Amino acid sequence: MKFKKRVIQLSIMIVFGALIVLSIPKNTYPLAHLINNSSLEVTVVNTLDEDEVIIECIHYDHVAINDIVHESGTTYRIPKGYGEFDWVFHYQNVSAKIRHFSTNNWHDHDYFVKFYETSGGIYCDFKVEGPDPMPLKTLQLRE
Repeated sequence: MKFKKRVIQLSIMIVFGALIVLSIPKNTYPLAHLINNSSLEVTVVNTLDEDEVIIECIHYDHVAINDIVHESGTTYRIPKGYGEFDWVFHYQNVSAKIRHFSTNNWHDHDYFVKFYETSGGIYCDFKVEGPDPMPLKTLQLRE
């Protein structure tokens, strides 16, 4: 009899626990940042030095939130959210900027960045794969 009572109590606790978890909004800020599967692949070719590359991601959530996502060869967490993301690419004293728009807080993306140098200057290719894709864009870094 005690065993049946324990099973019933445990079942009720599991059901109420599941209801509580399901009632949490999926776009809750800390929860969205806990589950982050976005990736950033940075490639540096020719005579360029990866230690000189800095990539910022500026996300607008009522105020601008500026995060460095790549610096000195190390990639950090990519901010999660929806809306406008300004990507700023720096190499030494030159930079370029591009905007990517994410339509959903739960969308994860794969970002690809390639820095290279030609006789015309330093360039950066930027591409986004995922639910809100962006085709390959070539940017020239300028002062």
